[in-house]
Amino acid sequence: MPPGAASGLDAGRVAEVIVAGGTGTHRRGSGYLVAVGRVLTAAHVIRDAHSIQVRFDADQPTEQVHRAEVAWVDPRIDVAVLAVDGDQQHVAWTDFGRVPEHDAELRCSTMGFPAFKMRSSDDGTSFRDSCHVHGTCAVLSNRREGTLDFHVVSGPAATYSARSPWEGMSGAAVFSGESIIGIVGRHHLADGPDHLAVLRADRWHGQLTPDAARLLEDAIGVPLVPSRLTDAWHQAGGVKRTAAGPSLGRLVKSLAPEHALALEVHPAIQARGPDQKLDILPPYLQRPHVDDQLREAMVDAEDGSRLLMLVGGSSTGKTRAAWEAVRSWLSDGWRLWHPLTPDRPTAVLKALRSGRVAPRTVIWLNEAQLYLSPRPYGEQVSAALQELLAEEKIGPLLILGSLWPDYWKELTADPVPGDPTPFAAARALLGLATVIHVPDTFSEHDLRMHAQMLDTDPRLVQAGASVGGRLTQFLAGAPELIRRYRHAPVPARALLWAAMDARRLGHGPRLPRAFLEEAASGYLSDDEWDDLDDAWFNQALAYLSEPCRGARGPLTPIRPRPGSPEAGRMSYRLADYLEQHGNTERQLISPPAGFWDAAVHAATALDVLSLHICAGACVTRLTSTRMPPTSRTRRSFKTLSDYRPTKAGPRALIIP
Repeated sequence: MPPGAASGLDAGRVAEVIVAGGTGTHRRGSGYLVAVGRVLTAAHVIRDAHSIQVRFDADQPTEQVHRAEVAWVDPRIDVAVLAVDGDQQHVAWTDFGRVPEHDAELRCSTMGFPAFKMRSSDDGTSFRDSCHVHGTCAVLSNRREGTLDFHVVSGPAATYSARSPWEGMSGAAVFSGESIIGIVGRHHLADGPDHLAVLRADRWHGQLTPDAARLLEDAIGVPLVPSRLTDAWHQAGGVKRTAAGPSLGRLVKSLAPEHALALEVHPAIQARGPDQKLDILPPYLQRPHVDDQLREAMVDAEDGSRLLMLVGGSSTGKTRAAWEAVRSWLSDGWRLWHPLTPDRPTAVLKALRSGRVAPRTVIWLNEAQLYLSPRPYGEQVSAALQELLAEEKIGPLLILGSLWPDYWKELTADPVPGDPTPFAAARALLGLATVIHVPDTFSEHDLRMHAQMLDTDPRLVQAGASVGGRLTQFLAGAPELIRRYRHAPVPARALLWAAMDARRLGHGPRLPRAFLEEAASGYLSDDEWDDLDDAWFNQALAYLSEPCRGARGPLTPIRPRPGSPEAGRMSYRLADYLEQHGNTERQLISPPAGFWDAAVHAATALDVLSLHICAGACVTRLTSTRMPPTSRTRRSFKTLSDYRPTKAGPRALIIP
């Protein structure tokens, strides 16, 4: 079983769903806690619900009862996800599986609260006890209905009542091996008391619209594309997921100095003295209050798995400090692995499934928000890493990451009562971290300590003359980035504004060319637009992609790797320092209507899901001013915000 995934059916996560109708009626169902604060059940269980409660571990010392609301529902596939209020137990993400389409029989189990388990207590009150069922699923039965035929080993006694003895079992998660393959959907009386129809999880994605499928994946934190689901046939047959190749990463001691750039250490500005050949990076300037803590963390990692986070602003030297510490203080035999492809969260999850993360490995999570916050995978990554840290047989490991302060604050913020946080697993993971805060500047004491070294490299000579001790920002080309931004031609300035607004409003770091071109036009006045020639966009890109004294330019192309989802689609990345600068400079500026139009037309689907959150806030802010939004801006906001509702009552989230 991969670290981070729950190992099969867990009785503590089995939920009794108690529904009160608007007319005073009550009914019961079953469900399963598939993620923090998220219970999977059947849609018909909560139909016309006036209020919903979920109960775990009834009459046990660990019993919990919570109010719940509908987070997502689709009656057509008879699936619902409940958002559970109150303090939530930390749970690992749940694995989902696909079943074969050939002559096969899967060993399965489920647990729920059917009517035939009604019991009477000593005080005369009635209760439903749990029912743990084992059996097999014949995958070629019920092909027209599209369900699995679950033949239980020992069902209830035969009944001739019109009421099913399995009433209340609907919504129970059905496991094969360690994966959920569906939920109990119905009991056909004609099949007899020992057969249940299971709604197949590997069919849900294909039965939903793309928008609805993304919403369901977002609600449960798991991708449901069949090709990404675990093969339940091999798993149930006893084939374990074991190492599928050599250990990930490379030996730290084998890494050349230039490998730092592959780990996203910022290239330094170019500067040469007479007849002087410079190293790929300038000499490293230690800061005792940072490097002493790093050295101590490296020593601690030798004795057991650790999570270390460096928190500081853009271009403050976080990644360089981590690189120097790993090379200097870890003993021989440590490996370093930087998960990147096919995308960062998926790379982590696939690696943990494969079992190829060996002991004494540094897992390099530079810009950790790119691993921990993307939906629907970020919460899975967070939970998987937390379990990895607790797995003594795999350690010692060092998870080493970096975050800007704003991202740290977002991912660790306390939840608002009644409003489940989207980063519960990330908050739990980061609560285990040793945190090292990296200051924006070198202190006067630091500069005096390095006075001689500052004279040994022309890049450090120039950086040492910078104002305010911001040496690392200067070395990363920050002053030149700002100068390029301030003096940009009109089209290039518009393009940068579009990129800055996209990043501060939630778009991912990969900015598609088509999106940038359409969005940038919205920042140009009619006169400015009329003055452009046909090559304006390529000219603006050429200006912005030119390196800044050897460091990356304001907007640089991202080369897609062969076979990656981005292959054949050109994207660009905004320089970190300009991104942070734009977050401050443009925080009170609402983008033009053309920006939102471009988001709908040309941004990727996952990025639209992030950008839509800001549409409502922007229109509200504009409406409160003396200059309300134009009709076109309103239409653009509405188009984007309608793409996916951000917060609504249970009925508003029902997909007809």
